[in-house]
Amino acid sequence: MMLFTARITSDRSNIEEILDIFSSVRGQISATSGCMGIRICREYADEVIIVYQEMWQSRERIVKHICSPLFRSIMAAIDMSVKPPEIRFSTIEKAEGMELIREVLDPRSQERA
Repeated sequence: MMLFTARITSDRSNIEEILDIFSSVRGQISATSGCMGIRICREYADEVIIVYQEMWQSRERIVKHICSPLFRSIMAAIDMSVKPPEIRFSTIEKAEGMELIREVLDPRSQERA
C-alpha cells in the first residue's frame, strides 16, 4: 500500500478555494481502480493547515495517478500553500487493527514474550 500525504498552509483567504479543488476531484479519484480512500482534514491554529491524503493499493497505481489530469488538479491546490507544503509518499507493508491491541494487552502474550 502507498499513502500520499500533502500538508499545506492556508492564510484563510484561500481555504475555500483549496477545499473546493480537493472536493471537486475526490469522487473521481475515489472511483479510480486502486484507490482505497481519500481523507481531507483541517487543523486550526494561527494558520489553517489542510491535510490531504490518498491511500493506494500499490506503487504502480499511485504512479499512474500521478500522471493523470486529476493529480494536476491536486497539485494546483497544493501550489496555493502559503508556506512550502509537506509532501510525503509512504509505503505501508502491513496494517493491523484490534488484534495488535489484544495481543499487546493480553497478559498471556506478555508471558510468551
